[in-house]
Amino acid sequence: MGSWYETWCLFKQHWQATVIYWTAYFTAGLTVSFLGPTMLDLRCQTRSSLEQMAWAFFGQVHTRMQQLNWDIP
Repeated sequence: MGSWYETWCLFKQHWQATVIYWTAYFTAGLTVSFLGPTMLDLRCQTRSSLEQMAWAFFGQVHTRMQQLNWDIP
């Protein structure tokens, strides 16, 4: 395993990518933590199954991605 100095030098060379990846994963984590309770609450309010609510969210995301002309079938 490398020394602390080698790790620091590697970080200095790639700090921009590290910050971008950290931001992306942090944002994804916040999004998932927000959608999880929302889906459970909506399931209770609409008396639907969790599977039905998951498909509703998936359908909305899929439709939005098609509207933005993303490369999806």
